[in-house]
Amino acid sequence: MRVALLQGPESTDVDGALAEVAASARSAAESGAVILVCSELTCTGYRRSLSPEPRPDDDAAGPIGRTMAQAARESGIAIAYGYVEQAADGGSAVGGAGRALYNAVAVVGADGALLAHYRKTHLYRPAGDDAHPSVGGAPDDAHFTPGDDPVVQFPLGGLTCGILICYDVEFPEAVRAHALAGTDWLLVPTALAYPDDHVARILVPARAVESQLFIVYVNRIGQEPGASAGAPVTYYCGHTCAVAPDSTEFARAGDEAELLVVDLDPELLARSRRRNTYLRDRRTDLYGAAGGGPAGSEEVDEGAGARSAEGPA
Repeated sequence: MRVALLQGPESTDVDGALAEVAASARSAAESGAVILVCSELTCTGYRRSLSPEPRPDDDAAGPIGRTMAQAARESGIAIAYGYVEQAADGGSAVGGAGRALYNAVAVVGADGALLAHYRKTHLYRPAGDDAHPSVGGAPDDAHFTPGDDPVVQFPLGGLTCGILICYDVEFPEAVRAHALAGTDWLLVPTALAYPDDHVARILVPARAVESQLFIVYVNRIGQEPGASAGAPVTYYCGHTCAVAPDSTEFARAGDEAELLVVDLDPELLARSRRRNTYLRDRRTDLYGAAGGGPAGSEEVDEGAGARSAEGPA
């Protein structure tokens, strides 16, 4: 399966970012890709104007969702993009005012219909106190409510695809939950900033090997002002990459805008899983089925926790 990874966008406004995604989708389609994977909060980043909109179901989509669906239809490929979801009902926003906001990823198919939808489950907060974070990076918990569905999957190109967002992939348990649920490759839109570039260089490849799946990790570029008054500027580090379960690095970007195209071979995945038997050789009697439970924890069904894309968000 051929997939395209858009490191960017360069534009700092929503309309410009949408135009970049549409152009990249056309280029990706011309290269034979079946999906374009974009970065976390693709059109807004963590800027103060987050442009929240409804989950893009049927006629409920907002401007970003409608434009992404149109780009998918016109290019004839699927698009995975990040955006700020405003809950239709239930839950309240951080601070108690208004409806809950979620850091979300939507995947629309070549026909523009929603294939999968995921809400970020692990919310990042930079080191330091709340008022004066010590490094760049935007705090998720300033705006967002965490999602509570750890495994969201959808089929594409003969593989079972899963979704995580940025900080999620830094938790080995989150990736392992996907592996146990049958995920073959993870798409991970991210907004990784310096000085944490080691996540892209070291942790992401480790996750691919230890849980035996493909990972595509797609980052933003450029810089954003601090998310709050007095906060440091955020400098996104790039390093978008695609890594195989045998540690092969198919592609890696620098820190500029770039469109990467890679092939994910199911046979490579099968060979690697035969050679690297981590999932088979786990000692769940010692540390629990999920890796964090007490010794002697009851083994869970390896599909437990998985949810199809058709289920509720």
